[in-house]
Amino acid sequence: IVSPSKRLFKCFACGEGGNIFAWFQKYHNMSFPEAVREVGKRCHVEVPTVDLSPEEKTAMQLKEAAELVLQESSRIFRANLQTNDPAKVYLAERKINQDTADLYQIGYTSDYNGLTTTLRKLGYSEQNILAAGVSYKNDRNELRDAFFSRLVIPFFSISGKMLGFVGRDITGKQAAKYKNSPDTVLFKKDHVLFGLFQARKAISEKGFVYICEGQFDVLSLAQRGVRNVIAASGTAFSEHQRRLLHSVTTKLVFILDGDAAGIKAALKHIPAAVKDNFEVMTVALPEGNDPDDMAKKLESELPQYLQKHTISYVQYYAKHLLADNDDAYTRQNKIKQILEVIA
Repeated sequence: IVSPSKRLFKCFACGEGGNIFAWFQKYHNMSFPEAVREVGKRCHVEVPTVDLSPEEKTAMQLKEAAELVLQESSRIFRANLQTNDPAKVYLAERKINQDTADLYQIGYTSDYNGLTTTLRKLGYSEQNILAAGVSYKNDRNELRDAFFSRLVIPFFSISGKMLGFVGRDITGKQAAKYKNSPDTVLFKKDHVLFGLFQARKAISEKGFVYICEGQFDVLSLAQRGVRNVIAASGTAFSEHQRRLLHSVTTKLVFILDGDAAGIKAALKHIPAAVKDNFEVMTVALPEGNDPDDMAKKLESELPQYLQKHTISYVQYYAKHLLADNDDAYTRQNKIKQILEVIA
């Protein structure tokens, strides 16, 4: 909760609180000097230069340099997409149009080590390229691309700062279908939420957020008019991510598969959200369908479908967790599990 009159914030879920500078530090993952400068800039107040320690100055400069590398990398990825037919065909097959690609700044990395080579030619230092997480050192101490033959989509902070990337293999030959940037001075997977920057305005207008499992679910829903949507990216929400969500809304609607995968996701996400004082609702999709599938089937009717099929998490548990063929012991344990969440 933010109190304009007291000029303070307080999160009753996690206990965090403080003044505007503390809020900026937590909300935007900034140091105190960075928060002071950002607040001053937004209020059109000139902030005197703060004497930083050598370590603080080095850390701040490395973050700024890493962000520049990410921005340049994104420009290269997006240019690659325009000239790579397999990547464009893949997006067409997934029914992702140009407007959506532009909104989420989708790009492509094709040539092996092409990004690293280009960045070095542009004058970016090895240290800053590594700090951005777009390259790594191999066993022979050579700089190599972190992503290749993948569609690449940026992660943003809620204020629009580029933090890292997620890459989707389109060849079917790589061990991991999805790959995230490594932890860097800017990016930590459990500190970010995919799509939150693009969704922030719609979340404020609607008063709630839809939560899916994957990035392409977000792209498909947003393209069909459901803009207040983010992705959990296959992991349970961390405390930091829940705190980040609390800053924009207290109402969550999980869009879940209507099968075992949906139940697994529900058990992963819902208890912590309820504990953190979110109002939790669910949409259970027909068995065998994910949000991406339903978006393509329903097209413009998707928003109405989601609204009509939104139920409380208790109703979801009762409908999908309990089975007619449960014996007494199994049913008792499942009911106990539900009651533990409600309590």
